[in-house]
Amino acid sequence: MPAIAGYDQKRHREFGLHSKNIAGPPDYEEYFDERQHRSAAIGLSAFHLLERIKGNYGLTFESQRKGDLRKSFEQKIEEIELYREETRVSRQRLQDEIAPRGSDARYERSLELLQID
Repeated sequence: MPAIAGYDQKRHREFGLHSKNIAGPPDYEEYFDERQHRSAAIGLSAFHLLERIKGNYGLTFESQRKGDLRKSFEQKIEEIELYREETRVSRQRLQDEIAPRGSDARYERSLELLQID
């Protein structure tokens, strides 16, 4: 894929891997969250380009959509990033709960073998 300004190739590959190998029933939510995040980011970039064009060439543009496009794109991005952070914290909490504790003999033995204090 050719390089596009502001387009993260690594993130694109990770997204493809995620959509093929991770997001499946019932986990489509993660796949569609990523699509919404990308769509909002592209929309926000387009909005900023439009503003620059309007400013540079003195053009006027009236959106037929009611409401502030920039604000709606930013809200969607913020909403998804907040959801991702909450999910990350929740997963970490769950992982911490199911991880072996210091009183677990197997855990202590593995630390001894690895020589970790």
